[in-house]
Amino acid sequence: MSKHRLIILRHGEGEWNKQNRFCSWVDQKLNSDGLEEARNCGKQLKAQNFEFDLVFTSVLNRSIHTAWLILEELGQEWVPVESSWRLNERHYGALIGLNREKMALNHGEEQVRLWRRSYNVTPPPIEESHPYFHEIYSDRRYKVCDVPLDQLPRSESLKDVLERLLPFWNERIAPEILKGKTILISAHGNSSRALLKHLEGFGPVALLQAGPPTVLRRQIPEKELQEAQDHLWSALVRTLYAMESVASVPYNLPSYVNSAFAVNPLVMPFVYLTSFCILADSPRKRCSQMRRHGWYSYRISDEDIINITLPTGVPILLELDENLRAVGPHQFLGDQEAIQAAIKKVDDQGKVKQAKK
Repeated sequence: MSKHRLIILRHGEGEWNKQNRFCSWVDQKLNSDGLEEARNCGKQLKAQNFEFDLVFTSVLNRSIHTAWLILEELGQEWVPVESSWRLNERHYGALIGLNREKMALNHGEEQVRLWRRSYNVTPPPIEESHPYFHEIYSDRRYKVCDVPLDQLPRSESLKDVLERLLPFWNERIAPEILKGKTILISAHGNSSRALLKHLEGFGPVALLQAGPPTVLRRQIPEKELQEAQDHLWSALVRTLYAMESVASVPYNLPSYVNSAFAVNPLVMPFVYLTSFCILADSPRKRCSQMRRHGWYSYRISDEDIINITLPTGVPILLELDENLRAVGPHQFLGDQEAIQAAIKKVDDQGKVKQAKK
């Protein structure tokens, strides 16, 4: 059941977005289309009566300016805005400044797609001879962040983005949401995708979807089924939290299940016992029971994330339960036909135009 609403968005369009170049940590400003996108985003959120308590951005101008314009449209300019490098766009290393289509011509569309979208693939690192190296690493904003300058990334996979983002999520954003505050995160394509993967990521449902062997299924009376579910789910959660406490595993919901498995595989029987109770009944009741327990049959795997495309300036609504797990897939807010056209435009950025093949 939904308890919290979170809005995430990719900033409005910048000139390098329009030129189809890897922007990354270069501090590009919004172009005229991007300014309009940000204002339209604010109007869309105003039409749906969003009232924000706190806004988080990266330290890059396009992210901050987008947030300002949204708040202006909402008449909520007074809302506090907090910026962190941990919400920055993915560091594309040596690819920064290069044109995606030209890269596709030289390296192939699939390689460019992996560099842009995959979870584990890291582009070649940026070197000091790179034309934008000193512009990035001599910038004052990176001399005052919470890690030494020489420990800042020189290239990142999406997995790396998630790992540097999670401390900020856990320490600053999540606690505010749990207090009941409505949060807006104005970030970038990849930092937003990383956060979506975390919130819609691999949790109990991924294991339950597979279910126990068919031979184990049987009919259980409704009352007995509910009692068994409640008891086993409670036991599972208590076990996971106890193991996290003993092992000092970070509290990274909803991926806490993964952490617990890494500590002790013995927790697996709890999952299969619970899934046995859930799968024993009809599919319709099973879905109802999963929702009642906060388990939604949707997740973004390492393989799925490559197909998640976020257009510029489109607000994304996530509904979260009391544990900050997504209770359903993210939703793009606005004209769905226009949004699909914007998604296709982003998808085509790493492709070679037919006339040039």
